[in-house]
Amino acid sequence: VARAINIPRERIVFTELQWKYTFFKNKDFFIHIDDYDEELRLIRSSTKTFAIDVTLDGWKDKVINLIKMMEKKR
Repeated sequence: VARAINIPRERIVFTELQWKYTFFKNKDFFIHIDDYDEELRLIRSSTKTFAIDVTLDGWKDKVINLIKMMEKKR
């Protein structure tokens, strides 16, 4: 997925089998892309990070729109 949207490898964090929401909690991350329902649900309910489901059609468009929205706020 990261390669598909040109995310550099050094910007990727591996959580080593821990729930990802614990990593995002109290941090300023804008978007997380995942394919695991439970992970997405926990991120959405516990953090301010937008959690995008890559198993759904249109996920790339959603990411692009969120990035555009973020850029407008700058």
